[in-house]
Amino acid sequence: MFKKKLVGVLVASTFTFASVVQSADLNSVLTQALSQDPDVLEAANVRMSRIQQIDQAKAGYKPTLDLNAGYGYEYTDSPSTRERLNPPIEKR
Repeated sequence: MFKKKLVGVLVASTFTFASVVQSADLNSVLTQALSQDPDVLEAANVRMSRIQQIDQAKAGYKPTLDLNAGYGYEYTDSPSTRERLNPPIEKR
């Protein structure tokens, strides 16, 4: 399908440019035809999006760094802090 469109574009451009005195080289005609074809543009955009998806998937394997900071008083109710603040009374 792509080759048929490309051949059609090239044939049409050949007839269009045949009446013009100056001739364009094949590379410039092909570049112009491919840069304006919606199917080619769509395929290029799909390819770029796939490359971005692969880069995002690879990013999950890279190391990360998390940092948290804070200040102030903190109240903790645990057996170890209760003993420290209120030592047990020894029976004699």
